[in-house]
Amino acid sequence: MARQKLDRETRKSLVEARKMIEDVAKADGNEAETCRRVERIFESLMGYNALKHISREYAIHGAGSTEHCDFAIQLDGEGDEDPLYWWN
Repeated sequence: MARQKLDRETRKSLVEARKMIEDVAKADGNEAETCRRVERIFESLMGYNALKHISREYAIHGAGSTEHCDFAIQLDGEGDEDPLYWWN
Protein backbone atom coordinates (compact mmCIF):
# COMPACT_ATOMS: atom_id res chain seq x y z
CA MET A 1 0.00 0.00 0.00
CA ALA A 2 1.38 3.40 -0.95
CA ARG A 3 2.04 5.90 1.82
CA GLN A 4 0.05 9.10 1.70
CA LYS A 5 1.54 12.45 2.58
CA LEU A 6 -0.02 14.09 5.60
CA ASP A 7 -1.03 17.71 5.57
CA ARG A 8 0.74 20.11 7.92
CA GLU A 9 -2.12 20.27 10.45
CA THR A 10 -2.44 16.49 10.73
CA ARG A 11 1.31 16.07 11.09
CA LYS A 12 1.37 18.72 13.85
CA SER A 13 -1.50 16.98 15.68
CA LEU A 14 0.29 13.63 15.50
CA VAL A 15 3.49 15.14 16.91
CA GLU A 16 1.51 16.73 19.77
CA ALA A 17 -0.28 13.44 20.50
CA ARG A 18 3.01 11.55 20.54
CA LYS A 19 4.48 14.11 22.95
CA MET A 20 1.48 13.76 25.29
CA ILE A 21 1.92 9.98 25.33
CA GLU A 22 5.69 10.20 25.88
CA ASP A 23 5.24 12.72 28.71
CA VAL A 24 2.79 10.56 30.61
CA ALA A 25 5.03 7.51 30.13
CA LYS A 26 8.04 9.41 31.53
CA ALA A 27 6.03 10.70 34.48
CA ASP A 28 4.67 7.20 35.16
CA GLY A 29 1.19 8.71 35.11
CA ASN A 30 -1.71 7.11 36.87
CA GLU A 31 -4.83 5.87 35.08
CA ALA A 32 -6.76 9.12 35.53
CA GLU A 33 -3.96 11.19 33.99
CA THR A 34 -3.55 8.73 31.12
CA CYS A 35 -7.31 8.81 30.41
CA ARG A 36 -7.29 12.61 30.39
CA ARG A 37 -4.49 12.66 27.84
CA VAL A 38 -6.15 10.02 25.65
CA GLU A 39 -9.34 12.07 25.72
CA ARG A 40 -7.37 15.15 24.57
CA ILE A 41 -5.99 13.12 21.67
CA PHE A 42 -9.54 12.16 20.67
CA GLU A 43 -10.47 15.83 20.70
CA SER A 44 -7.44 17.41 19.06
CA LEU A 45 -6.45 14.75 16.55
CA MET A 46 -9.71 13.01 15.77
CA GLY A 47 -12.09 15.95 16.16
CA TYR A 48 -14.45 14.45 18.75
CA ASN A 49 -16.27 16.70 21.22
CA ALA A 50 -15.63 15.27 24.70
CA LEU A 51 -18.99 16.41 26.02
CA LYS A 52 -21.03 15.08 23.08
CA HIS A 53 -19.15 12.05 21.80
CA ILE A 54 -16.99 10.53 24.54
CA SER A 55 -18.19 8.63 27.59
CA ARG A 56 -15.95 7.14 30.25
CA GLU A 57 -16.71 3.98 32.21
CA TYR A 58 -19.63 3.15 29.92
CA ALA A 59 -21.71 0.15 31.08
CA ILE A 60 -21.87 -2.71 28.60
CA HIS A 61 -24.69 -5.16 29.22
CA GLY A 62 -24.14 -8.59 27.75
CA ALA A 63 -24.60 -12.20 28.68
CA GLY A 64 -23.83 -12.40 32.38
CA SER A 65 -22.58 -9.49 34.43
CA THR A 66 -22.29 -5.86 33.40
CA GLU A 67 -18.81 -4.71 32.31
CA HIS A 68 -17.52 -1.14 32.06
CA CYS A 69 -15.28 0.07 29.24
CA ASP A 70 -12.76 2.89 29.71
CA PHE A 71 -13.96 4.93 26.71
CA ALA A 72 -17.00 4.81 24.46
CA ILE A 73 -17.40 6.93 21.31
CA GLN A 74 -20.89 7.98 20.33
CA LEU A 75 -20.81 9.13 16.74
CA ASP A 76 -24.15 10.95 16.58
CA GLY A 77 -23.55 12.86 19.81
CA GLU A 78 -27.23 12.88 20.74
CA GLY A 79 -26.97 10.55 23.72
CA ASP A 80 -30.01 8.41 22.89
CA GLU A 81 -28.24 5.58 21.05
CA ASP A 82 -25.63 3.11 22.20
CA PRO A 83 -22.03 3.95 21.21
CA LEU A 84 -20.73 2.08 18.19
CA TYR A 85 -17.18 1.72 19.51
CA TRP A 86 -15.76 1.00 22.94
CA TRP A 87 -12.62 -0.44 24.43
CA ASN A 88 -11.19 -1.27 27.76
